[in-house]
Amino acid sequence: MALADTVLLDCLESYRPYQNIPFTVYYKSALQNKLIDEGKYEQRHSLNYHFDVVSLDRKVKEDGVTQYVDLIADPQAEHAKNTLIKDWIDSLQEQKLFSAEDLEVIKLKAEGYKQSEISRMTGKSRKYIRKVLDQFKNWYLNN
Repeated sequence: MALADTVLLDCLESYRPYQNIPFTVYYKSALQNKLIDEGKYEQRHSLNYHFDVVSLDRKVKEDGVTQYVDLIADPQAEHAKNTLIKDWIDSLQEQKLFSAEDLEVIKLKAEGYKQSEISRMTGKSRKYIRKVLDQFKNWYLNN
């Protein structure tokens, strides 16, 4: 049975006329949602076709092309990242294109914080955070 037919049958069973929604609108939105769900499912499960899958039960070998190694965080790499961000912020501060508050927002975003977290940490509104990041993005793209 086709996907559209399955959704139609489900809609016929679950439709409630007293909800004041025309059946065609109800069916259309249900079909769109089902198509989106199917697309996401395919996307999640198609990764096996794009990447080599390695079972952890297999013995680890090096065949000259593929090497299997443990991923361990390198503290020196994190220090280098922090140094790079600090140098970058210092450079922007010297150019005096952004205020100290703006630079703090940019720094927190560069460190990986979400806009909501930055808003909470700085006490600024989300609108302000978005505006600063948009200004920085425009400046970055034009330079």
